[in-house]
Amino acid sequence: KEDSSSLGSALAGPVTARFSELTQGRYPAVKFSPSLTATGVDVLGVQSSPDSILEALSVGTRDHLATLVRLAIALQLESTIVLDDHLVHTDLGRLAWFREALREASARTQVVVLTCRPLDYVSAEALPTDTASRSLDGGLTRVIDLSRVIKRR
Repeated sequence: KEDSSSLGSALAGPVTARFSELTQGRYPAVKFSPSLTATGVDVLGVQSSPDSILEALSVGTRDHLATLVRLAIALQLESTIVLDDHLVHTDLGRLAWFREALREASARTQVVVLTCRPLDYVSAEALPTDTASRSLDGGLTRVIDLSRVIKRR
């Protein structure tokens, strides 16, 4: 219990800062319980209960917040994060922001993304062409086309 309380306290700041950056300041503060459950969100210019605002967030915005929490945990614990198309409800501007955030994180921890929409995560130039995989960023990023690797029987 003590460890989860410490982790919740340690991650609330970084997650809130990233979420505010992602949403261009629209949500300046996210409130978390010690177990990292989001308990409320502040919205600029809106006087409402934090719980009702949290419930009113779009599916995509809730997915963004959940992804940022997972990313912050992976960075803090120096562990791997596995994302399975977590950004399907994301507009193009936020996708670009997340691509950069995931690239930055990959310099400090392993980020594995499973997706049927690779262009959400990398540019067309980064996709493998004549081989099943391609290394980028000096080997920090590897793009693998699993349809060329996994064979069905």
